[in-house]
Amino acid sequence: MTYDSISLYSINAVLDRANALERAISGMISSDDPERLHAARVASRRLAAAIDLFAGLTGASDAVGFSKLVKSVTKMLGNARDLDVRIEWIHGFAGMCAAKERPGARRIELRLAQKRARVRPLVARGASGFAEKSAFKATLAELMEKRIDIESGTCAQEGGARERAARAMIYQIDHVARLSGSLSSARARDEHHRLRIGIKRLRYFMEMANGLSADPLDAHIEFAKKIQGALGELHDANVWIESTPKMKAREIERTERYFGTHRPFSRLAPGFDAVIRDREAFWSDQYAKTRALWDKADEEGKLRGLRELFLDACRNPQDA
Repeated sequence: MTYDSISLYSINAVLDRANALERAISGMISSDDPERLHAARVASRRLAAAIDLFAGLTGASDAVGFSKLVKSVTKMLGNARDLDVRIEWIHGFAGMCAAKERPGARRIELRLAQKRARVRPLVARGASGFAEKSAFKATLAELMEKRIDIESGTCAQEGGARERAARAMIYQIDHVARLSGSLSSARARDEHHRLRIGIKRLRYFMEMANGLSADPLDAHIEFAKKIQGALGELHDANVWIESTPKMKAREIERTERYFGTHRPFSRLAPGFDAVIRDREAFWSDQYAKTRALWDKADEEGKLRGLRELFLDACRNPQDA
């Protein structure tokens, strides 16, 4: 099935999120508050989801280029945000760990802060020029013109948003269902991360489809947010588990280059090792909780019920 009709709902969904992204980027540039960067990253993801969900329904002539541009900004902001999250965590850990572990924890915090300082100006420059890129400005201008044409009656609205959203939602639900099998294995950590991304995308789709659905999706959105958060905790812990040994090896190399021996690193080693132990213990506990949360939802048929809801929308399509 092709989707070549124009939907005012779809156009507004993209324009509203594009405006939100511009505001978030402006706020981020004017402040060093990490939460401003987080807001910009979330706004970029929501815009990318709107472009994907309503592909072909906005009438944008370069939707592909527009989508690639937005996703490139998401990636850039994501790298900086991930550093902010890690710095915040290690700062807290350094403040509560044993005295002998503190020098190593502080060294990790220092290295991450140094990396964040190198990234900060690059992110600011990249974000500040984003809204001025021709692919972004041209697409927004085009969509605003189409909105005026529809509202003024000079262009007929053919609809299609409700059925398009329902079909995309079913596809995403099936994608999540396939990935959810990975929770049965504690070793499938990459698949757990992909499941988190899939649920996050489903959540963003549901937020946009809430105005199209005959039944409110608030409870489903809230559950998606909850399981996404649980999987996010798993992923963050796993990043520490995988990255800390590499950071330790690099720090040993630096010590040897500077002192001619790695012995001075011995005062830092307990902190590096403590981080690994702490995150491995947390991961194991969080994995059990996340799996229990998902198993309960599966027993209650949450995903199956959501899928049936959108199948009904496909069986009884209405224009939007």
